Amino acid sequence: MESKNDDWTPDEEEGFFRRMIGWPALDNTGHRVGVVDAEFEDHAGHPDLLGVRVGTMGFSRMHVVPAQFCEIDEHERLIRLPFVAWVVENAPAFDADFEFTEEAEKHVYEYYRKEGFPIEDYGLRERT
Repeated sequence: MESKNDDWTPDEEEGFFRRMIGWPALDNTGHRVGVVDAEFEDHAGHPDLLGVRVGTMGFSRMHVVPAQFCEIDEHERLIRLPFVAWVVENAPAFDADFEFTEEAEKHVYEYYRKEGFPIEDYGLRERT
């Protein structure tokens, strides 16, 4: 099982999450939260965020989660999120074609920090 952790930077694997679109996303208790529906690039063009479609067909919304702490299970073809379901279900939501601005990124990261997660603003730091 692969895991994105503190040693990973989005620059290393642009497009890494695109192949996981359609995979189930589980919360940290193992319950299905939704389906990975998009890979979002930050305002600098780096894949930092995932769109997870939550809800039933016709009533679903795509909520954004930081990719940095996701665990990827290639064998089971699923992603484990380090959050409980309600955190994802209440996270900021955007359309799949949304292009992130610095303000939108800050909004997403601030939400997860407010919920107690040590999320780093990968998209907002200077890249070398």
